[in-house]
Amino acid sequence: MKALRGLVASFIVVVAFLLFQQGFQVLMLLHLPIGIDDVAEITVWGMGIPEGLNGRPASVEESEQIISWFKEARDLRLNPKFAGTTSEAGITIKLQNGREVNILRSAIKGWDFEVQREILSFRYSYWMKQRDMREFLDHIATSNSN
Repeated sequence: MKALRGLVASFIVVVAFLLFQQGFQVLMLLHLPIGIDDVAEITVWGMGIPEGLNGRPASVEESEQIISWFKEARDLRLNPKFAGTTSEAGITIKLQNGREVNILRSAIKGWDFEVQREILSFRYSYWMKQRDMREFLDHIATSNSN
């Protein structure tokens, strides 16, 4: 059954990619929205905060901003081979359903960040752009923020 779910999820990703190549914005379906009520906990971690890679819980204000920025993100591009470098900062969103969404600072210059999540037991990665999210990730990667 697990193999079948993985096969179905892979099929969905391939079909979405092919449709996207034909001018459809179907890939945005992979970027499922998250509401604040869907969230159990948000942890931020980075080399620029005292807790470092161990992370700390996001404040209520940070959590609301992170969810808002996540909804605003655009320019989805698949990262099928999980290409990139080890991130110096990230955000882990633990959902009420037990799943996690990881938002990682990308080495790509500009407003890019990487999202890693799971659908139907298939883990996938994609890049998106949102200026405020990227600035927040840069901040927790490089400053001595609290």
